[in-house]
Amino acid sequence: MLTARFTTAVSQLALAVLLLAAIVRAQGTSSTTSAAASTSAASTSASSGTAASASSSSSSAKATATCNPYLQKCANADCAGSTLGSAATLVNSPNSSVYFYTGLPVFVNWSYTSDTDTTTFPSTSVVIYYKFADTSVTTWVKWLTVGAKDTSVSAVMTNAVARSYNIRVVPDDIDPTGLTGTIPSCYSTSFPRMGVNSFRLLTTRDLSVSSSDSFAPNSDSSGGIASMLTPAVLSMAVSVAVTAAAASAMLFGIADM
Repeated sequence: MLTARFTTAVSQLALAVLLLAAIVRAQGTSSTTSAAASTSAASTSASSGTAASASSSSSSAKATATCNPYLQKCANADCAGSTLGSAATLVNSPNSSVYFYTGLPVFVNWSYTSDTDTTTFPSTSVVIYYKFADTSVTTWVKWLTVGAKDTSVSAVMTNAVARSYNIRVVPDDIDPTGLTGTIPSCYSTSFPRMGVNSFRLLTTRDLSVSSSDSFAPNSDSSGGIASMLTPAVLSMAVSVAVTAAAASAMLFGIADM
């Protein structure tokens, strides 16, 4: 009987040892898996950080690359040899010798001097501004934006009153004065300076048209020749005629002698 009990105890002890070994093995596997997962996560995080950093650097480099110092104000722009030349924009219309009417289209036309590199400039657009010609007014109104290759446009100056105006045609919206458009970092000698001109805007009230013709054909406001033939004038004319006839008869008589 003691032998049986001893055998049972040994069996239970062996089973406990096997269970403990299994538990230890399971915990070791879990720790290894967790450590591997942690290492993988850390590696992924580092990779993501590197990628994000690279992406940020790439975006920064791209942003810097897309800033054109000849069209924009760019940080750290290299403007070696940059000079604003004599190339210019010529505003042909409107000008001081013509006028337009309020509420009707104003025709704007321009050209460029021969030293302008028209194959390159303007490169993006042409912007048109206007303001009152009064020198005390310095605010320009941005009126129209057209294509880079356009050289004319016709449009209404909305809500503009009858008055004298100055107009500016600004290629690529670049203005070294800073009053209109942008002051870039660099200039090209073949870039056309903005063009300026003046004109007058009228209303139909500024024109006076007579309702009657003061120079109608066959008209004489003084009464014509008939009004000058008064009785006294007629009598004098008859007397002169009779005297002339008598003198003529006397001369013919002398001639016959």
